Amino acid sequence: MPVKRSRKSAVRRKITPEKAVCRQIEDYLTAHRIRYFSSEVYDGPTPRAWLKVGEKGMADYTAFIQHPSGPADAFLILHIETKAAKGKQSFVQKMWQQTEEASNRYYIIAKDYTDVERWLREHVCL
Repeated sequence: MPVKRSRKSAVRRKITPEKAVCRQIEDYLTAHRIRYFSSEVYDGPTPRAWLKVGEKGMADYTAFIQHPSGPADAFLILHIETKAAKGKQSFVQKMWQQTEEASNRYYIIAKDYTDVERWLREHVCL
């Protein structure tokens, strides 16, 4: 039986420049078998209650990268904030970045996948 699609799903949504960067980074991380999760903040209704994922200011992605000189179960945590070419961090994002870096976690602002690739070459030797 064919799946019924709503009229909304038939309309193509315009991809924003930042979303295009997100897709590049997701493809890059997936191709290099790096585990990551998207941490978009979402406040929305579920059938029974409101669901909140993430927190304000949190980076768009958190990647878990095998530590180059550590044991097999040691990982580096890299937070990746994606921005379009002219994008800038909000005050809350800057505060979140400072908190994470103070806890010895890595944080980068990526305007395309090459920013992630450059960080990996410098820190992990991929």
